[in-house]
Amino acid sequence: MVSKLFRIGTLFANRYRIEGRLGEGAMGAVYRVRDIDVGEEVALKALTAGLVRREQALARFRREVRLSRRVTHRNVVRMHDIGQYDEIHYLTMELIDGFALDAVLAERDRLAPSQALDIAVQVAHGLAAAHAAGVIHRDLKPSNILLERSYVEGRGGRVVVTDFGIARSLAAEMDGAQTQGAIGTPHFMAPEQVEGKDVDARTDIYALGGVLYQMLTGKLAFAEKTPLATAMARLSREAPDPRDTVPLPDALAEHVLQCLAREPAGRPVSAELLAQELAHVAASSQISGLAATQIEMPISAGPLNPVASGFDQTAVQDHPPGSSVSFGKPASSRGRTPTLPTGRSLAVLPFRVRGPREDLDAVGDAVSDELIDVLSRTRGVRVFASSATARFRETRDPTHIGGELGADVVVDGTLQGSGERVRLSARMIDVHSGVQTWSERFDGRYEDIFQLQEEMSLRIAEALRVELVRSDAVSLDAAAIEAYAQARARIRATEYVGHDGAQKHFERCLELAPKFKPALAGYAMSCVLAWFEPDGSVTTTSGARARDAVAHALSEAPELPETHLADATLASNDGDYERTADALARALELAPSYAMALGYLGMLQSEAGRIDAGVSRLEMAYRLDPQLTVSLWSLARLHALRGEYDLYEGLMEQAAAAGRATHAGHIMLQIRVASWRGDMARLEELSSNIQLTDDVSAGLLMIYSAGLRGEMDLGDADRMLSGALPAFINQRFATLACQLACEFFMMGDRIDLAERWLKEAVDRVLVDMAWLDLCPLLEPLRQRAGFAQMRRVVKGRAEAFWGRSARVAPHV
Repeated sequence: MVSKLFRIGTLFANRYRIEGRLGEGAMGAVYRVRDIDVGEEVALKALTAGLVRREQALARFRREVRLSRRVTHRNVVRMHDIGQYDEIHYLTMELIDGFALDAVLAERDRLAPSQALDIAVQVAHGLAAAHAAGVIHRDLKPSNILLERSYVEGRGGRVVVTDFGIARSLAAEMDGAQTQGAIGTPHFMAPEQVEGKDVDARTDIYALGGVLYQMLTGKLAFAEKTPLATAMARLSREAPDPRDTVPLPDALAEHVLQCLAREPAGRPVSAELLAQELAHVAASSQISGLAATQIEMPISAGPLNPVASGFDQTAVQDHPPGSSVSFGKPASSRGRTPTLPTGRSLAVLPFRVRGPREDLDAVGDAVSDELIDVLSRTRGVRVFASSATARFRETRDPTHIGGELGADVVVDGTLQGSGERVRLSARMIDVHSGVQTWSERFDGRYEDIFQLQEEMSLRIAEALRVELVRSDAVSLDAAAIEAYAQARARIRATEYVGHDGAQKHFERCLELAPKFKPALAGYAMSCVLAWFEPDGSVTTTSGARARDAVAHALSEAPELPETHLADATLASNDGDYERTADALARALELAPSYAMALGYLGMLQSEAGRIDAGVSRLEMAYRLDPQLTVSLWSLARLHALRGEYDLYEGLMEQAAAAGRATHAGHIMLQIRVASWRGDMARLEELSSNIQLTDDVSAGLLMIYSAGLRGEMDLGDADRMLSGALPAFINQRFATLACQLACEFFMMGDRIDLAERWLKEAVDRVLVDMAWLDLCPLLEPLRQRAGFAQMRRVVKGRAEAFWGRSARVAPHV
């Protein structure tokens, strides 16, 4: 029931259009949604069934939410609403486009004093507003502090605090405990929380002191071998002086130590007073004279939802700061990105089984083996086989293991089971420093355990790949890096040609850095894509340019997945679907979570009749990269072919909200679906949006819509299309033009012409079994004598692709 209610494009509670899944935890799943009543994007949390089944627990949760709604301050994430729909309890809150502080610290290690103070002052103001409303946070930590993207980019913006009180009430229900002091994260818990005493505003001040200490020094004030030892350490000794780690002005260090006083009476009396004092320190000559550096965005920069950035962390308190708490399908910028330079070695330990499910031992070993298999395909990383790590099942000391194996990094994982639920956790530890550099957790049903493991493997492997690719660009000058970044952005936006298109930006980058391999691969991809979507700047030489660029990339950058995706796309344009599958397999062997490759594979699989598999990969691609609007269009087309028009409309609205409403591909799909449904009024409306340009797609649409409206003689249209077809040297685009012509003449009741154009498509490179079997306009054609033979030809191509692409399945 829940999965259907939260499919992308679905309208939940008659108000919230589901746009994407951001994560899942023990307390529920998080979705990015559009509130159609107010026309804004918000975050929606659907609580886990049974979590608030007791009326007392539900009443307490509602009280906490109502209390949190009192807090209205620019430095606090705004809580919107709480409700129930179809037995599902949910809440909505402000959606933040930015980054969690823990992700920033994972990149920067520590911040300049001026930056750390500015963040701390804004957090203190947010805490002061909450305290004035009678709300205590109780679990403040870097992952609950969000920096808006504009703030990180130096364009103003806010620092905001999230998750006031709500995690506390739900954690108590999950643990069967009373919500007194002992709720929090060990590294930032105040002594009174450890002892289970009453908490007040000064408890949050202590946690802010711990966060400020970490921002300034790059270290935790208290960090023992176990969470319990970490929590207890603050009861037996004072916090360390940050000046013992880094040089700091005395006034700043003394404020940090005051916040970390063991006794509440020794701390600042209020968060507002602390904000004023820290602002005074920030304005002093000692701070203003210190050099400040730009805050770097996390490598995995992407939209971050506040609900997915710490909401569930109180449920499991044994993870250090910086740990990701996105469950199941993590948000794109959750978790620390691994910092493994090229050539380092990695050992995956056998997964430990926790809890009463002893039958999971064999499953734990299988999960470890699969993780080793995926990571071993990551460029630049040497992974030890499971036979080398099996003897360390009981010994988990990274230093010892590193010495025995010569490993630089250890991945340690656990598997927990309770009833029908399981949790997979993995963490990455640098052997030489002992620092945990990355972690994530995934929750789900026991029957989905290998899907969870698969996603965990993909996240680790992709994070490693991104880091290694980034290391290639270290020696480039700023102009080359900027051109490369602009080109990548244009690729995602499907803007390939023109003075500001992806091709031009890649060319600028390669002029400055002709041997930069990621740009060589990207340029090949942009040339192939430009050849498929021709406009006035695309000439008969475009195909040759695409082939030359792909050949050059295969020669100079064969280790990059982007190279093989370009090769796969070129092969599909030629109708060589076996080579397409082989190249896609290679791309996804190199990078199992490469979103563009997953999306392209999903599109072709769904066209070739493997719709469920295709949908799964398209949805995964969009989750990994929400800028891939083309995946939304592919999903929308499939839903329309299946007659699921509500889902189709939702996805198209989502694409339009992303700024793609005027794109020829967007309008083309809308016009086609309107014709499938026989909606002439909608066709008339859409036709007015077509702009007469040099874009060939727009020209086809002009003919298509004019003929459907009776403004063009069908015979003239047939002659125009026949005359234009030889110019389409890209076979896949020419096939699409034939499909459009077939639909066009079916709408005009010219079944003879429609059948001829269908045969033309089949004689070229048609592989679209989904369209052939499901398009409602083709129903009369399916009764014709020649249809069965044409279908056999197309199915033969599809089966060739299925056979080759089947070997991709284990990796994605």
